[in-house]
Amino acid sequence: MSEICKTKLMNFIEGYAENNRVKIFYRDYGPADATPILLVHGLGAQLVHWPEHLIDFLIENGLRPITFDNRDAGLSSRFTNKPSIVLGYLRYFFRLPIKPEYSLNDMARDGINLLNHLNIDKAHILGTSMGGMISQILCAKYPDRVKTYTLIASTASVPGPLNDHSQSFAVTRPIYYWIQLV
Repeated sequence: MSEICKTKLMNFIEGYAENNRVKIFYRDYGPADATPILLVHGLGAQLVHWPEHLIDFLIENGLRPITFDNRDAGLSSRFTNKPSIVLGYLRYFFRLPIKPEYSLNDMARDGINLLNHLNIDKAHILGTSMGGMISQILCAKYPDRVKTYTLIASTASVPGPLNDHSQSFAVTRPIYYWIQLV
């Protein structure tokens, strides 16, 4: 169900796009006949954190800004598992399996599900921080849904202990060596 909201500064439609029992809360600033741009925020950031002057600028330049809360942020679905960041990093570092409740791939699919919900075939994509990583996956897996892509304050690879050549020694050390250090 969508609801039309009006403030002193702007009008927008907000509601939920639901798929597989995951509800993603969104805000569509319209106008409906303008070219859509999907704004994907980073870790923990809510749709209300996009600056009003950016939304205004996009609208003034013929775009239709669409913002949303990622999973576990704002008014979107919350998940029950509370992962340990330290334990997760250690498992990643030692190349042990990590079994999160969802992945960046799932979050990219949420963006596509939102576009489907709004009957949008193609959109410009703008991602910041972790939203940039989510957006890269969205663009790579669904290129036919993307007009252009803008990456802001993010990374083009997943940072990890084995990405840097100066850390190549990590592969040659036996696991018991690293456990002794911890």
